[in-house]
Amino acid sequence: MKKRRVVKIIRNVIVVLVLAAVAFGIYLYVQQQNALKALSEVPNYSFRQVAKGNVDIGVTAKGVVSSHSSTTVVLGWAGTVKNVNFEAGDIVEEGDVLAVIEDDDLKSNIQAANNTLRQQEITLQKQLDALEKTVDAPATGRIKELKAQVGEDISSAVGAYGQVCWISPDGMMELTADLDIALQLHDKVEVSDKRNIVYSGRVTAVTGTKATIEIYDDARLSDGDHVTVLTYPSQIIGEGDVTIKNGIKVTGSGKITDIHVQEGDLVERGQVLFTLDTKDAKLSYESQTISVADAQRKIADLRKDQGKSELLSPVRGVLTEMNLLEGQNANSGQTVAKLQDVDNLETVINVDELDIAKVKVGQKVDITLEALEDKTYTGTVTKIAVIGVNSNNFATYPVTIAFDDPGDVKIGMSCEATINIESAKNVNVLPVEMLQRGRDGYSVLLVVGGLDTGAAHDKEVEETAATATNGSRTGGGNMMQRAQMMQSAMMGGNTSSGGNALSMGVQTELREVQVGLINEDYAQILSGLEEGDWVATETKGSSIMDMMMMGGGNVTVVEGGPGPNAGGGERSFQAAPDR
Repeated sequence: MKKRRVVKIIRNVIVVLVLAAVAFGIYLYVQQQNALKALSEVPNYSFRQVAKGNVDIGVTAKGVVSSHSSTTVVLGWAGTVKNVNFEAGDIVEEGDVLAVIEDDDLKSNIQAANNTLRQQEITLQKQLDALEKTVDAPATGRIKELKAQVGEDISSAVGAYGQVCWISPDGMMELTADLDIALQLHDKVEVSDKRNIVYSGRVTAVTGTKATIEIYDDARLSDGDHVTVLTYPSQIIGEGDVTIKNGIKVTGSGKITDIHVQEGDLVERGQVLFTLDTKDAKLSYESQTISVADAQRKIADLRKDQGKSELLSPVRGVLTEMNLLEGQNANSGQTVAKLQDVDNLETVINVDELDIAKVKVGQKVDITLEALEDKTYTGTVTKIAVIGVNSNNFATYPVTIAFDDPGDVKIGMSCEATINIESAKNVNVLPVEMLQRGRDGYSVLLVVGGLDTGAAHDKEVEETAATATNGSRTGGGNMMQRAQMMQSAMMGGNTSSGGNALSMGVQTELREVQVGLINEDYAQILSGLEEGDWVATETKGSSIMDMMMMGGGNVTVVEGGPGPNAGGGERSFQAAPDR
């Protein structure tokens, strides 16, 4: 009896628990359905912000790089080819010797004339140096042994004494003498000249009893003065002749008209010592100028004859043909070589008849090459064909584009050129998919409130990057993944471009705008919007209710954003807003 009562109690408890669980499940289901209904009624927006950027419109076509010009080299004389210095494929400079018809006598004469010219130019430089009106101090120091006089030619003093004067840069004299006693290095001594003036000295070198003595001079000693050497206290131990230590000679040429220093003066480097008469030097210089001009004319005349033996390249370029062989007898008028210009390159593209009216000579062009990735070259439209080429009732017109700076570009490379037809720089721009077109023009959904702009900006960056790489990601359709995505949406995440959570509470109004230039990606906003405004466009994506109803299917989250290029379609960016 007692056991049946226990079983009955347990059964009743289980029934209560089951009923409570069912009730709680119903409660959760109702709450979830209400949340899903609320979210499903929220518009699914994608947002973009008006920003500064460029809108470019151009015409693009492919072409092949070619040379702007080619040159044919024709031989102007007959003779035997002695040397051929280049072959087809070589790049040559203007003036390079392509081939030689050797003439030994002519070469010897030119060499002799060059030597003569060099000698004449050396003499001319000497004459030019003689035109200097002054002789300046070559160093700072004291004037010693001034030998020149006004009216005397400096060269006379130089011939007699070796210099017109000395400059002592440190004011020191020295002598070397055999002494009666041996001195030690750095011993101090006295030196007395013939006027019994005593100077202080110091031993700088010793070899036995032979010593070299350095004497400080206060401008009273002269080169060659005979002096006696004394020890303290005034014991004579030897004698000798003094010389200027570290003396610098002053030389020159020309007649002296004025002397600006006296012996013993301290002078600075560059200070004028003598003024010279340059009349004779001027005559010599003018005469030598004539001699140099005569030597130059002689060489020029010889080089005219040399042109008959050396075949020179008329331009810089690549040799496409070289038709000479050593030992060959070449004839006057023979085509011996062909060159193509490698510095001035161009390409020709075919522009269709719908775009040719937009193309003008002088328009700038952006050029890319498959062989030179990550580089963009610039060019200029130089020629537009008047007559088109018709194929299948559709005409194209050859347009010639010159490279501004070819750099590493080579003849024969494939390229793609975009002619810049029109451009708007640093203007307000908006992606074209944000525009709504009506009878009277364009309009947009302007966000007027309720938008989390920080989150919208992050989402815009994410979607723009995904569109640029044409990316999408596909998730499996199992229950766990769908539950995670649903939970993300419930907590504020995104389940499609824009996302219900980001769109909740956003207020918009329809705003008419005036647009300027439009390309496949961006539109120029002339009026109706300001930089920084946010614009919305309603998109269709997978809702949370759809996820609940998908069963075992897949959930696709498109990274590319709304518009005709969403979902991985190809999209070419010719302009991008500045951020």
